[in-house]
Amino acid sequence: MTVRWRTLLAGALLVLATGCAGPAADPDLSAALLQPADLPAGYGPIPPEPSDGAVSSTDPDCAATLDGIEVDPPADPTVQEVRALFGDATFGRIQHVVRAYPAGQAAAEVERVRAVLAGCSTFENTYADSSTVTLTVTPRTAPAVGEAAWAGEIRAETDAFALVNQLVLVQAGDRTAALSVLTPDGPDIATVDDLAERAAARL
Repeated sequence: MTVRWRTLLAGALLVLATGCAGPAADPDLSAALLQPADLPAGYGPIPPEPSDGAVSSTDPDCAATLDGIEVDPPADPTVQEVRALFGDATFGRIQHVVRAYPAGQAAAEVERVRAVLAGCSTFENTYADSSTVTLTVTPRTAPAVGEAAWAGEIRAETDAFALVNQLVLVQAGDRTAALSVLTPDGPDIATVDDLAERAAARL
């Protein structure tokens, strides 16, 4: 899934996955990443944190699509990626992933993601250590940013814990930005949408 929920739920350390290193990116692409000045007070850059995707799921298409937005590096070597992770003292996390696609492919990818996630509701992921997490995807009205956007709430639950991640995917030209925001009390939507607007402006 988009977040290493097992670590979040079991360890109470709120961790947004930063995935594995992708193809080397054009240095100009790094300028599209959010900077500390763009973030809420108290947030700053933090090192990448470990992550892994589900090994099986009751809804493989939904699980693979969410992992593909944030956890997994691009499978296509022609797609470039840069990413940044920010945190604060309350273990809030903001992850920003920017990708550059060959001409015309960014819009097609966002449309594909929208179509898949529109059919997602509640499903269960199983991980390599046999732990399971129940995930619920609830689309919401996306902020009016970029040329196309999708937004939704990703709720992760075990018998003991529940956490909410707000995810926004934005496309402008041949680039996309995936923004994930997770806080102990649940992200404020206005803050998330403000960050999405800032991220879109950098594409």
